[in-house]
Amino acid sequence: MTQRDVFELGSSDAENPVTASPSGPDPLQPRSWPQKRRLWLASGPILVAFVGNFSISVAVGSIPGVALDFNVSDTQSLAIISIAAAGFLLAPVIAVSVSEVYGRRVVYVIGLPLSIVFNIVCALVHNYPGLMVVRFLSAFAIAPVVVIGIGAITDVWDTKGEALGNLMAGLYAAGQIWATEVGPLAGAGIVHACNDNWRWAFWLTAMMLGLCAIFILPRAESFPPTLRRNDRMRRGEQVDQKGNAFWIIAISLGRSCHMLVKEMLIWPTALLVGIFQGVLYFFYGAYPLLFSEVFGFTLYQSVMPFGAVLVGSVVGLAVISICDKRIYLPSVARAAAAGQDIPYENRLVVAIVGGPLMPVALFWLFYRLAWTAKPTFHWIIPVMAGFLVGVSFIFIMLSMPLYKNDIYGIHFGASALAADNIVRYAFSIAVPLFVVPMTQNLGFPWAISTMAFISLVTAPVPLIIFLWGRNLRARSLYVKLQQQQESQ
Repeated sequence: MTQRDVFELGSSDAENPVTASPSGPDPLQPRSWPQKRRLWLASGPILVAFVGNFSISVAVGSIPGVALDFNVSDTQSLAIISIAAAGFLLAPVIAVSVSEVYGRRVVYVIGLPLSIVFNIVCALVHNYPGLMVVRFLSAFAIAPVVVIGIGAITDVWDTKGEALGNLMAGLYAAGQIWATEVGPLAGAGIVHACNDNWRWAFWLTAMMLGLCAIFILPRAESFPPTLRRNDRMRRGEQVDQKGNAFWIIAISLGRSCHMLVKEMLIWPTALLVGIFQGVLYFFYGAYPLLFSEVFGFTLYQSVMPFGAVLVGSVVGLAVISICDKRIYLPSVARAAAAGQDIPYENRLVVAIVGGPLMPVALFWLFYRLAWTAKPTFHWIIPVMAGFLVGVSFIFIMLSMPLYKNDIYGIHFGASALAADNIVRYAFSIAVPLFVVPMTQNLGFPWAISTMAFISLVTAPVPLIIFLWGRNLRARSLYVKLQQQQESQ
């Protein structure tokens, strides 16, 4: 494998520039295939990305049952969320590396069936250590399937130049965010409907993954280099030896860690998305405790306020779409027509609002949500704050990765997002383990206020990058390398 192969790790754009063929569909160029077929191929990754992230959050509904059934503490029962997040920690590096060597389909064929089996075992296991082991394995198996989705979409669509391709990429990203908010509602709902049997959250996940398998596994390979390699083999031509996947994983992981340490555009934004995802995972434990202990909700009712977070995310996506159409895309078109530097920072307009909106939501607009967590206040106050959390969450979790993918491009975008992923899931592993001790030792007011203060630290990051991002890009080693690669 050459140095150029390593540079192009994580994206098929470099090897798949064709969007249409004047002479008809080219079987070796997925972007020239008929539109209906491309829509069909893109729908699979969107579906499995939703279900894969859903598999983490759906277990929120099982937390009380796990604690009761296995006679473990609330923190230990919350650890079923942390252990699943651990399975997602290094998934981008492994998934991208393996799929770039062996193609997309092999990741689906291995990951989906294994995750189904492990989720079934989660539903059947009768001891806590066993549950933790198979819970990790189920997440570790499905995580690569989720992560390669954006690569599979860019195999068949130009996500920047085609409106439908941009829509597919947006649905893929938004679906993952919505899955983190739908999961608690679905998990609590099915557990409640099945006589508080917590195992049904895992049965539901296994069934949904089974539908994904039926939907996706019969599909053909879409990665152009693999298609060309297979075509040459069928014709009896000599093909180059496949690269070493383990070597590629090491290079990709090393690059992501180097970017995380050295790139001024990476570590503050990775910290931002990590803290925001940590806040959501804090809610997985704190929201049900807040509504059950303070407001007297039942276990089932205490999870329903996550609906407000979901509604906030849906509204936030609509706002992002409007801002992209009216601010970002016109500014890109003007800059391209004038031959000027593209103002990628204009994509961060919503993030500038989303950064401070999170601590505002947690303090509840100067009134401090933390202090409304008392019986003297109506429960609708923290529910309305959850709506703002949902808006803020999607503003940050969509715009920041898209910005970094724009500036680091096809050669280093995957590594930049992998660096994000490492920080995000590091927070996701740790935060649930601190929810119960924080609320017990500090009380709900100071526990929620602590999260508000933590989110306040990174609130200015989008504004800082909006103002000085162009200068930071000019000093970035990886942006310079990306530009050199594009000019060749």
